[in-house]
Amino acid sequence: MTNKTNLIAKIRDNLTLNPNIITDTDHENFLHTDADSVVQALYADEITDNQVSQSVTSTSLSNLIYNVRFRKVGSIVTLSGSLFSTTFIQSGAIIFDITDPNLQTYNLFYTNAFKQGSSETVLLSIDGNNVLRANNNVLASETFRFTLTYNTSI
Repeated sequence: MTNKTNLIAKIRDNLTLNPNIITDTDHENFLHTDADSVVQALYADEITDNQVSQSVTSTSLSNLIYNVRFRKVGSIVTLSGSLFSTTFIQSGAIIFDITDPNLQTYNLFYTNAFKQGSSETVLLSIDGNNVLRANNNVLASETFRFTLTYNTSI
């Protein structure tokens, strides 16, 4: 996953400062084939994570099962997924930290997580410290689904 600064540098390196990039293959690689291509910067693959793999998140809660998906387009991230608590989780508890710098935010964002099979909600927030937090108590054996869209700083 690349960011705006890296993409500008890549354009400069491959087009402006490199007069030898003349073949169709060179242009195709730069535009859509390379892992850090223009297309990948705009339409990166979805990243999935959970409490076991913790590839872009980190948690210390052993009583929580989560499955999340991150999709980033430009500087906009959509985080969606589900949370299941095996025991009571107190209001203010940290669900997980976002550890991937390309997915981190600089501001405070809120969303409601909806209890499966109910109209009950739990307020979730993500803050400038890149912490997803439950802002209400979560009872044991409850499953919540959510979608949160936020901006990144890169």
